[in-house]
Amino acid sequence: MPDRTYRHRLVDNLSIFITVSDLFNGQRFVRYANATTLDQFYLHTQSGRVVYVGLSWLFGAPKKAKAASFEYEQ
Repeated sequence: MPDRTYRHRLVDNLSIFITVSDLFNGQRFVRYANATTLDQFYLHTQSGRVVYVGLSWLFGAPKKAKAASFEYEQ
């Protein structure tokens, strides 16, 4: 399972986010090579689950949307 990040906006300039990596301990890489003179099996496992919780605070004023100033010709 790849990393997943979930973000929730609490207020306009404050968000909380959670990142989860390898929740089910399934990060494995398997390589198998078979030739007439070579028989090789390689297994690499990544141990360790990671959960990160953080806050994101935006400084300054949020950008204001521009007013629609498009006018049709008559």
